[in-house]
Amino acid sequence: MKLLNLYREILKEEEEDEYYDPLDDIHVISIEGTFYHGTSIDPDDEIFSSPQIGYSDWEAVWITEYEHVAQEFANWHGYTDNDIQVVYQINISSDNIVQISTPMMDELKEFYGVDDPRELIPFLSQKFDGWQVVGSIDSTRYNDYAIFDDDLLEVTGVKFRTNEEEEYTEYMDVYDAYELLGK
Repeated sequence: MKLLNLYREILKEEEEDEYYDPLDDIHVISIEGTFYHGTSIDPDDEIFSSPQIGYSDWEAVWITEYEHVAQEFANWHGYTDNDIQVVYQINISSDNIVQISTPMMDELKEFYGVDDPRELIPFLSQKFDGWQVVGSIDSTRYNDYAIFDDDLLEVTGVKFRTNEEEEYTEYMDVYDAYELLGK
């Protein structure tokens, strides 16, 4: 009888292990307020009024709390000298942003069999609104947020410049930017 009970306990533990999901143990934070998204567009394209998942890399819209970081991203994303560098001012409120420690990241990468942490986005997006990561530009450490639900993002303003020698415009309504660009 003791052997049978031991066998049942072993089977029960194996069943529990089969259903373990490390995403259930991740720390979640809230974010609220104004953030920035930097990109560049071809002069023949229109400035979008709302960022859409899929236009950006890794099936997320990436935002930061620092405007100058978003400007750097707008500069990096330029593919030609004619591209228009755009910074979006975005409001967001969410209490479901995942914050992943380095040990947990290692566990998730092993569990899901991925090499690049961004490959976790399809799994993370099933349970969370976004993911906080830390980056660095010119000695500035910043939080970068990969947002998986574009309905959470409200564009409150946009500024742009048509070449690197120009200063950015002031923030304006997206439709005013259309008119200034002659769209």
